[in-house]
Order: sequence, then structure tokens, then C-alpha cells
Amino acid sequence: SNDALFQRVAAATRERRSARRRESGGGERLESPTPAMMHRVDDAAGDRPSGDGQTRSGPRRTARRTSSAGAANANAEKRTDLSLAPLAERGADGDFQPAKRLYIVLHNIDGAQLRSPEAQAVLGELASMPRVHLIASVDHVNAPLLWSKREAARFNWVWRKATTFAPYAVETSFAPQLLASRGEERHIRGAVNVLKSLTSNARDIFRVLAEYQLANPEEKGMGFHAFYTECRSQFLATSEVTLRSHLTEFVDHELTRTRKGSDGEDVVHAPFESDVLAQLLKEIQGV
Repeated sequence: SNDALFQRVAAATRERRSARRRESGGGERLESPTPAMMHRVDDAAGDRPSGDGQTRSGPRRTARRTSSAGAANANAEKRTDLSLAPLAERGADGDFQPAKRLYIVLHNIDGAQLRSPEAQAVLGELASMPRVHLIASVDHVNAPLLWSKREAARFNWVWRKATTFAPYAVETSFAPQLLASRGEERHIRGAVNVLKSLTSNARDIFRVLAEYQLANPEEKGMGFHAFYTECRSQFLATSEVTLRSHLTEFVDHELTRTRKGSDGEDVVHAPFESDVLAQLLKEIQGV
């Protein structure tokens, strides 16, 4: 009967598949019946009678059915190969090798140069790739505030506490503003941008005030008359009106402040710590 014929085809297919698995070491592979297999089954089945009393040979219908089954198995095999393509690549000897992975070790992901949204977006895209793994360290206690909920989901961090308790001597020696609050840090970055956009004469006037404060840290500023005398000696301001116009611009950008001294004279000072003033002078040097 037809059912017995198909059962024998399926049994022969399973037997051949098991033999292939034993030869290849256990890897399962879809296999379609071969023409030789179908010929053996058809020979075993012999001629079959039709409904009109005539004798018809069995290979034709069997060949059609086994051919469609073979096409289905071939399509399934193709789909299996496509699904395995991203996970493994075939070596020279025919064995499947595991796909390579990329591990990125990043120290201080919350550093000043990586705090921008653009830098964090690029790192988030890298971390979200299936075969890219990011290992990073943070220094600031508020480092998680760098990421929104969506950005944190891209990184999908697994947090491990690895505090070294080592002092920040090297980090703070050249970048003291890294430990400032976010408001102070924005103020410092804004001061650098403003100073770079001013004229060279205005930057030199600010430099005179900053150097005086660094040389005299006990004095909270510089008297206006002494300030004007120094600027005039360096040919930076020819009159008090010119100097006051520059000071007005400095005050508008929060680079300097003016207060009354004990003798009633205006005292000008830059509202920055000494280390920050030194950093500002280094930033505008050579601009």
C-alpha cells in the first residue's frame, strides 16, 4: 500500500541520517532521499494495481512524492544553514568554528572627554551589538547620571564594586575641575569658550588680573587704580573708560566681579580658585 511505501522511505531516510551523524560526530543535518534510495524502495514495492484493473508501475508517483519531500528537506536545510551562518563559520577542514567576539576595556568611561552625549551614544551603540562586550570603570560617584533610562538599557550594565581607595593625585594634578560640581564645571567651560572668543587685547587684560591673583592669593582681588596702571604700562588700555568697557564685558560673562574695598575703591577679582585660574591661563595661552 501507499502508507507502507512512504513508511519504508521515511525509515530509509532516518537510517541514512543516523549514519551521517555517526560519521560526522553527532551533528544533525537534514537529508533528502537520494535517487538510489528511491530506486531501492520502488524495486521493493514492485508494480501496484490501479482501480481500473490495469497494472501500473510504482516509481512515477513515488518519485513525485519523494521529490517534493526532498525539495522541502532541501529548503529546510538551506534555512538551517542560513540560521547558523551568523553563529559559526566553516573552517578549512569543514568543521564549524565559533564566531569571534570583540571585548573592549575602557578606563574611566565618565571622564571629561567622554561625557558628551555624542560619545556616550557611540559607546552605547557598540555595547548593544550582539558580539561586542564592553568592560568599563567609573571614577565619579554620580557616574550613572550620565545615562538616561534608554541609554542605560543599551549598555545593560552588570555592576561590580571594585573600589581601589587610591588617591586621585595624578588625575587632579592637571585637571582640578573634574571634581567640581556640574554647575561649576559648566561655568569653567563657558569661561574658556568666552576667553577664546574675545580679542587678544581683552584676553591679555584678563591675564593681568589672573596673574596678580595667583601671585597674591591672600588678597581678594586687585584695586581698580593698580589694575589700570598695570594695563596701561603694558599698552593694553589707554584710558579708564577703555578698561571699564572691558570689565563690563567680563562681568556680563561672569569672568570678573567688582566690589567696594574698605577705602571705597573698586576691587576687581576673578571668581575662580587658584588652580582653576592657572588652568584658564593655560587654555588661552597661544590662542
